[in-house]
Amino acid sequence: MRLTRPSVIAGSLVLLITACGSDEPPLSDDGDEQVAGIVTVLESPEHGPQLCAAVAESFPPQCSGPDITNWEWSTVEAESASGTTWGEFWVQGVFDTEANSFELVGSARTPTAREREAFFERRELDLTTPCEPDDITGDGSAGDVPEAGRSAEVDGFGGAWFDTSSDTFNVVYVGDREGVEAAVRESYDGPLCLVEGTTTMTELEEIQRSITPSANAYATSIDVVHNTVEVHVYAYDSTLATELTDRHGRSAVRLDALLLPLV
Repeated sequence: MRLTRPSVIAGSLVLLITACGSDEPPLSDDGDEQVAGIVTVLESPEHGPQLCAAVAESFPPQCSGPDITNWEWSTVEAESASGTTWGEFWVQGVFDTEANSFELVGSARTPTAREREAFFERRELDLTTPCEPDDITGDGSAGDVPEAGRSAEVDGFGGAWFDTSSDTFNVVYVGDREGVEAAVRESYDGPLCLVEGTTTMTELEEIQRSITPSANAYATSIDVVHNTVEVHVYAYDSTLATELTDRHGRSAVRLDALLLPLV
């Protein structure tokens, strides 16, 4: 299938999250830092209650993830069908990265519409062009944006995305600005923002292939806006973060946690 104006090109769109709250992180009775978030919890005939990062759109839905060690369905409203019970809940507790399990602290609850909107809004990727108006070049027609996005074979290409709010094509370059711009202009003469990056798309793809998903790190993707590989984890793992930074560099890879520290 051929698209004419994709939002993100030559990379994967991922959801980013930030944390906010009080100055002191809440601790469990054992002194462990707590994390929280809005997640799907699902129990099926194959497994007990688990946290889900991705849910198959079947009926009943299917998913798998870390076990929740002390979940009680009697305390929440949930859906059930064919031996499967599930629901979307605000959860707070302690994540054990070694055991890959989650212990609930307090009671889970159904999030309000406002809480849900605020939580997922923090995870949205901002596709607004980073260029000031004077730094955007080109005044022709939009041209074939996907063809321009296929500049990955050009030395110095670091990814691209389209900002529909300003009709601006944004291209990341590493070192060879002129070469990347010339390749893009072969098929696109509309508004163009050139963004300096540190890692080429070829390098990002190599890094992504080298990272093996584990129990906590359940997926990887490429964030073209921030020119980095995202490693998606259920909860932040400082040991994994240090390992990846030492291997690939701080700017090339970072963790994206499903559950946020309460800080």
